[in-house]
Amino acid sequence: MCQAPGFVFVAPTDASSTQSVIEADSMIRSEDNFLYFSGAVEIRHSAQTLRADKVTLDEQAESTLAQGQVIFEDSNYHVLADEMTQDNKNQTARFTSLEYQLDSQHARGTAQEFIQLDATRSRFLNLSYTTCDPGSKS
Repeated sequence: MCQAPGFVFVAPTDASSTQSVIEADSMIRSEDNFLYFSGAVEIRHSAQTLRADKVTLDEQAESTLAQGQVIFEDSNYHVLADEMTQDNKNQTARFTSLEYQLDSQHARGTAQEFIQLDATRSRFLNLSYTTCDPGSKS
């Protein structure tokens, strides 16, 4: 039996790793400290990258909403989803309509929904999971 995948969010280890680099076609800052990015959005933080059509950052709540062809990746994970919400304070996240690859476990699959409850617990809805190579009928 295989262990269900979980995602570990990177904790900063020094001052340089706390910095994020954000690239987008446009950005709007609201008076209530929301940042709205659109068009080929890419956010790099530590060893993680988030790409999406649109991203909303709530600086006060330390949360992220990514929509439209969302790609989240680091050295172990590659996730393609329709939408992602992330609570940076509590280290939780939710992905919808996703495909994933876990390189360190040679695993991949799909799910209707993935919720990262904390660093060690996850919940999936309609999960498929395999260690077979893509295209394999096994």
